[in-house]
Amino acid sequence: DPTPEAVKIAVEAMTATASSVDTTEAGFDKSPAKALDGSNTTFWASVPNGKLADEWFQVAFDKTYVVSQVDYVGRWDAGAKWNCTGNLLAYVIEVSMDGENWTQVAAGEVVDGNAVAKFDAVEANFVKVKGTSSYHWQNGTNGQPDNTNTVMTIGDLAVYGYEAPVEPEAKYDIEVSERVDEMIEGMSLKDKVTQML
Repeated sequence: DPTPEAVKIAVEAMTATASSVDTTEAGFDKSPAKALDGSNTTFWASVPNGKLADEWFQVAFDKTYVVSQVDYVGRWDAGAKWNCTGNLLAYVIEVSMDGENWTQVAAGEVVDGNAVAKFDAVEANFVKVKGTSSYHWQNGTNGQPDNTNTVMTIGDLAVYGYEAPVEPEAKYDIEVSERVDEMIEGMSLKDKVTQML
């Protein structure tokens, strides 16, 4: 069979979680789900003044997928454009089957708020995005503190792949089991007793 084409995995098939959430602005929802809503003006943000190395964003799929691409889009602001606090400048993509053991599949730079991470197709139940560098408007110049690499944001995230093929049940095992049942049913009582001894 030909390999299925990788397509954008439906938002309904993914559940987003994150290391932390910025809840400092009342009425401003920066929860992980905002990174999957198709808009880069809404976004997930980690806690302010954290440590980028501790932050992560992940999606759990409703079934196993064979994934091969992750698109990262940062937060967009009409005034600041891509210069929004927490936008990644460099990223790492990891995958997992159990949510505990992770394998890095891609790493790279984010240019103008966008990155397309392509990698060898791999089965996964989870995909995680981490940052190795992120922007902050307070970058140590003009007498400001240097708060770079303290916040992580995602404006929009897309994962591409296809549903992993399900292995058919072992037909041979079922046939053998049925044959044994038929043999036992066809035995006389004497044969059964002999078999048991």
